[in-house]
Formats: sequence, structure tokens, C-alpha cells
Amino acid sequence: MLEAVNALCELNVSPQNHGCDLSISFPVFANISQIRINTLEKRIDVEVQRHRSFSDLKAIACVRGQTALVDAPFREQISLSTHDTGDSCTEIVSAQGSVQIQDLDPDGDWLEVRLVHPRLGEVRKDSNYVRMFIPPSERNILLEAVVQQFCKSATLDDLLTRAYNVQTAKLKPSAAFELHVSWLLGMFGPSTVVLGNYERILAPNTLVQRASVDILAASQRSKLLLLVSCTLNPPKPEDVSNLRYAREILARGIFLKTGIRIIPILFTSSMGGPSFYQSEDHFDCVPVVDADDMAILLEFLRSGQESRFFEFLANPTFGLTSSYQPR
Repeated sequence: MLEAVNALCELNVSPQNHGCDLSISFPVFANISQIRINTLEKRIDVEVQRHRSFSDLKAIACVRGQTALVDAPFREQISLSTHDTGDSCTEIVSAQGSVQIQDLDPDGDWLEVRLVHPRLGEVRKDSNYVRMFIPPSERNILLEAVVQQFCKSATLDDLLTRAYNVQTAKLKPSAAFELHVSWLLGMFGPSTVVLGNYERILAPNTLVQRASVDILAASQRSKLLLLVSCTLNPPKPEDVSNLRYAREILARGIFLKTGIRIIPILFTSSMGGPSFYQSEDHFDCVPVVDADDMAILLEFLRSGQESRFFEFLANPTFGLTSSYQPR
């Protein structure tokens, strides 16, 4: 660091054994103001802001796979051709640059953009999953369509986190809650079916009800089926037993000897309950999503962290509230 300061300020200061070596204030500013992914053209667009006297900056785009080791070399390290776009008479000027990477994977790659100075080295960097730099309207099409065109964001929050207090003209409160939970699940990717009058699993000969499910949510790509039960009030033990039984009926019946994962899950508009119900052998957990958790899930959607929901399904013992850290 001392060598960089000496070079920039034309000084010759040696390190000291105690205290502060030196204190200098000088007008240097450089920032990566925007990174945007154009998935159609597989192009990375970068906007940089810098102090007009801070020239010779170079922007470098570095790409590697999501599963690569942290210290593994990047698959691509390409310099961006940048050009100033602002008034050179102002103190802060803007520069824009872009680069095309043909094998860019929007869902699986990690992107790092660095600002490098020939004498100072790296002065700024920004990194994240590639999908986090995709415009929100493209990153989650369903969420943007619902929020921007059909249902305001605050209303969507109310429909899910305060479902007990929402007036619905055509549906009973419980049916409306099931519908809106299906919206939420669909925004995370799975296809959903609200079963309504067909929610019961009946014995073929006696028509005795064996179990019931409110919503089916399936991901064909992940071979995943969610059996969803919804309740406005705190879940009861029989709600959990009902879902477990429904899973066993399907797992030992139509999905026997297949690779389909079947996960029961409870949604409730109540608050303060457990994040899962555990069986006596401690190996079978039924995830529970309450009103507080749904608020977190909505934030995951808005910030492009859809994968966090599936991490919760894989290990509900960590919960959503305790592990939530805004990004």
C-alpha cells in the first residue's frame, strides 16, 4: 500500500515501527455504478464513475462456474473496451463498456468485475451470481408481471402475510389464501395446481377420505413434488399427519420406483410457530412457512435469491427467519 501511495503522490515515505506511517487526503474516486447482463446477446454491460483526474483505469470481467472452487482460476478474464460518456469538464465522469461471452450461463456462472489501475493495482471490484445482474423483469417474469401490472407490491404482501384480514369478493378467505400461496410458489419456479374441490384422496371402493392436499407444486426439471396444505390459523398435529399420510400414499403408489422427491409443506398466516414439525425418529421434518417467513420469501424473490427457498426445503431445521440475511 505504501508503494502505491508513494507512486501516486510522488513521495518517498518509509515504513515506521510504531504509530501511523502517514496520513494523506487526495481527490480520487472510482466506482462500478452498474453491471447489467444482456442474456439475449450474452453481453456484460458495465458503467463506471471516476474522478476526471483518475485516468488509466481498466475494467476486467471475470467469469467462472458456480461450482468452481473459490480460489480456482476464472474461466474467462476479458478487458472491457470503455469510453467516457459524460462532460469531461465535471469532476466526476462516467464511462461505459461491454464485452460478449458466448458460453455465459445465466443460471450457473459467477461474475466478478474489477477496476484495475496500472500503478495502484485493483481499486474496486463487484461480484455475484450472473443472474443477480439480470434485470428483474427478466430474472423473474411472473413476479414482475404480477407486481407491476396486476397486483401492487404492498397488496401482494397483504394477501400472503395478513391473509386473515383481506376482504375477497368471490372467494372464502381460506380459498383465497390457497390461491395466493400458489402464486408465491409459482414465482419460485414450480408449476402449481390449486386442487379446490378435488383436494381429497379417496379410497377407490368406499370413497372414504384418506388424506387431503390443497396445492400441488411440481418442478419437472428437479423431479420435485410439493404437497401443500394451507391454514389461516396455527397448524394442528392432525394437519401434519394428514400431509405425511398423503405423501406415503403417493410415494408407495403412482411414484413407486421413480426418482420423484415428495415434500409435504404447511403454509399458515399465523405467526410465532415452529419452522418445522419433526417425527419421533427425528428424520422426517415437515417444513412450516408462517406469515413472517412469507415476508422473507417475498424478499428472496425481489432480490433474486429464489434458491434460498429450496435450501430451506432441503433442511427446514435451519428455518428461514434465523438464516435470513438481506443482501
